[in-house]
Amino acid sequence: MPKFNANLTMPFNEVQFLDRFEAAANAGFKGVEYLFPYPYQREELAERLAKHGLTQVLHNLPAGDWAAGERGIATIPGREKEFQDGVGKAIEYATALGCKQVNCLAGIPPKDASADKVRETFVKNLKFAASSCRRRAFACCLRAARRQGMGPFGDGACTQKNGQLRHRPEILASPRPGEDVVASDQALGASANDEIHKIDGRGGASEQRNHPVAQ
Repeated sequence: MPKFNANLTMPFNEVQFLDRFEAAANAGFKGVEYLFPYPYQREELAERLAKHGLTQVLHNLPAGDWAAGERGIATIPGREKEFQDGVGKAIEYATALGCKQVNCLAGIPPKDASADKVRETFVKNLKFAASSCRRRAFACCLRAARRQGMGPFGDGACTQKNGQLRHRPEILASPRPGEDVVASDQALGASANDEIHKIDGRGGASEQRNHPVAQ
């Protein structure tokens, strides 16, 4: 039986963000996620989770200047160091919050960057993120999106066939603890809108049906 978590970025907007933890708990949720924890102190977020008996299911890696329209930096050549620093920051927060997986947003590559350079950058960054997370027993997820303005997994790097996203080609990362990173040109073979989250029984860890998670 799936157990659904609340994404605090979107619901409960009638109260301030830090009050949404209580609202989610009162609504019966046991797990929460949100886009970015970074505007808040780790200790403050951890206290809210503990106070309301919630599990932190997921948060994203730093995604560049969100207000300016950036939606991740994993595919942007020249910003590899910033990406790597962001992975470290995400892991610091995940450790403090007891969160066992983080999500990588691909980003919108520059229009003047070649497809080969974008792919090279994306693969390099995903390998770094997956390896860094694996060493700390975290999972690094990549969500296939079918929304305009969300980068390679939304605009042009994938084609649709029978309602599914397929590689054209890109990378599949295999970042679960104990597994190797895999670069593959195989089809994603999963629904683009499959964003179901469930909390499993492994000490508060969570499994998210993002793509790819493991192959």
